[in-house]
Amino acid sequence: MKNLNLRTVFLVNALVAFMFGVGLLLGPEPILKLFGLSAGTTESLGAQFFGAGLVAVGLITWFAKDFVDPGASNAIATSLFFGSLCGLVVAVLGVLSKVIRTNSWVIILLYLVFIAGYGYLQFFNRGSE
Repeated sequence: MKNLNLRTVFLVNALVAFMFGVGLLLGPEPILKLFGLSAGTTESLGAQFFGAGLVAVGLITWFAKDFVDPGASNAIATSLFFGSLCGLVVAVLGVLSKVIRTNSWVIILLYLVFIAGYGYLQFFNRGSE
C-alpha cells in the first residue's frame, strides 16, 4: 500500500460512481435486474435518483483528486469513508433479508475497497502524505 494515495482512491471512486451513476440514470432496469432487484416503475425511478447521487459523487471525487488543500481532501475522504461504511451495512442487510438476490458480492466488494482505501489513508497513514 506504499503507492496508495488519496488521488488514486478518488480517481477509482470517480470512475466507479460515474459508471454506475450513468447506467442507473439512463437504463436502470438492466442494472436492477443484474442484482436480482425488481425493476418496476417505482424501483426504476428510485434507481435513477440514486444514479443522480452517484454522478454527484463521481464529480466530487473527480475534482477532489486535484485538490491541493489537505483539509478539503481529508474532509471529503472521511465523509466517503463513513458513507461507504453505511452503504456496506445496507448492502449486507439487503443480502441477509434476501432483497439483493444475485451478484451482491460486487456491491459488498466495492464498499469494502473504498472503506479500506479511505480508512487506511485517513486513520492509519496520516503522516506519510
